[in-house]
Amino acid sequence: TEPSLNTNQEQRAKAASAILAKMKIFSERVVNIHKKYVSGENIQNLSNSRFGRTLAFFYISYRFALWEVVEMFRKISYVAIAVYVPASSSFQSVAALVLSIFFIIFHLVALPYKDWSDNLAQGFALGEIIIAALCGLVLDIHRSIDPFYYEIEQTITNVMILGFPTLIVVLGIFQAAGSAFQRAQEKQTALAGIFARLFCCRRCKSSLSSTSDHQQQWYSLVVENDIEHSKSK
Repeated sequence: TEPSLNTNQEQRAKAASAILAKMKIFSERVVNIHKKYVSGENIQNLSNSRFGRTLAFFYISYRFALWEVVEMFRKISYVAIAVYVPASSSFQSVAALVLSIFFIIFHLVALPYKDWSDNLAQGFALGEIIIAALCGLVLDIHRSIDPFYYEIEQTITNVMILGFPTLIVVLGIFQAAGSAFQRAQEKQTALAGIFARLFCCRRCKSSLSSTSDHQQQWYSLVVENDIEHSKSK
């Protein structure tokens, strides 16, 4: 048993070192790309270069240029929990739950995306991970104490399979409707501004023309009075 334990520990150590090496290489590449294309005076190269046409989506949607590194660290953390923590254990669910709560708080504080709908979708995805971890924790608890464990497992599985995609679709519909309503309001505001300008310009022109007519009438009356007064003399 001792040689097998040592072998497992060596394999885990090698896997951990390989993951750290890949994270280091990825971080160095992101930093180099940031220096070359994103930072300072090289910002124009992001849209004009081949990189900008293929991988610019990593930076265009974020308010912070290097936020993709945080996202990769989050995903690698979940993979590490799934690989190194024993499966079907309460500690695995608790670790995923704590990590998800930390990342959702960090996300709500930073709000890394430029568009509010992207921040909402990312927060909803992290909340879905929290609910999935809670469901796994409930299943693990009921497995040992509840005789109706399989019925509970089936119910929770149905909720996770059918409920979450339905909520995502509803969220997408609300986002699309909200953006369409906002665009319609902007168009109505623009049209109202155009009509108001046209109406105001016409009223100004008519008022100017009416005032000029009144001035001409008044001037003609004054001239006629002067002529009559000179004739009487």
